[in-house]
Amino acid sequence: MLTAKRFADEIGKPYSTVALWLKASRIPEAETHELEGDKIFYLIPLSVVAKYKKAENQPKRGRPKKERAEAKPAKNGRRKKGGDQ
Repeated sequence: MLTAKRFADEIGKPYSTVALWLKASRIPEAETHELEGDKIFYLIPLSVVAKYKKAENQPKRGRPKKERAEAKPAKNGRRKKGGDQ
């Protein structure tokens, strides 16, 4: 089992990125352990290092893309600027 810091070193990612993945439960194989004072630490199995070294297996950045509905028709014309012009 690896700590989050060691796991980050092994897969070549910053610790802060791995910490965010863990807090968001993006590494389902990780085990969560609680300490006194509301502190949490994670242990990640050594067997998942090879999986997360590949970029296609790493959690994606940002939020998921929305599915696109039908395209909205283009707006034609201009807005009138006050009064009767």
